[in-house]
Amino acid sequence: CDVIKQKHLHQGYRIFTDSFYTPSHLSTDLLHQRTFLIRAMKRTSSTMPSCLKDLELFEKVSARDFRWHRDGALVYLQWKECKTATIISAIHKGSATERCAWTVNERSLYKKKMVVQPMVIWDYNSNMGDVDKSNQILNKYGWSVLMAQF
Repeated sequence: CDVIKQKHLHQGYRIFTDSFYTPSHLSTDLLHQRTFLIRAMKRTSSTMPSCLKDLELFEKVSARDFRWHRDGALVYLQWKECKTATIISAIHKGSATERCAWTVNERSLYKKKMVVQPMVIWDYNSNMGDVDKSNQILNKYGWSVLMAQF
């Protein structure tokens, strides 16, 4: 909490971060200061709840499926699209969903389709904006494909 100025604490602000350089205890530390951290979590994190660590089984479910676990005030939600993403939030309900339009590829034609998405994922993607786009692109393609350009 030392990196956030005191005037920004206790205001109910929401902070969105990716999984890099964000210590796991920061979510609870900020929650005590009435500042809410919504962040991505690495699949190798030691603080991942044991019930969500079995990704091998979850990877086999269909796209746009999710599961969640509440641990005290924090909700851990895993969402499967191309890959599995884990998001932690103190202000979202794990079961809350939002209908949103997605561009999907059906038989080589791209169409807009209404899909159900967890609210925490929608909120995270909406507020991370272009910051998280580079991470999404890097995760979609392997390093060998990216490095072949150089």
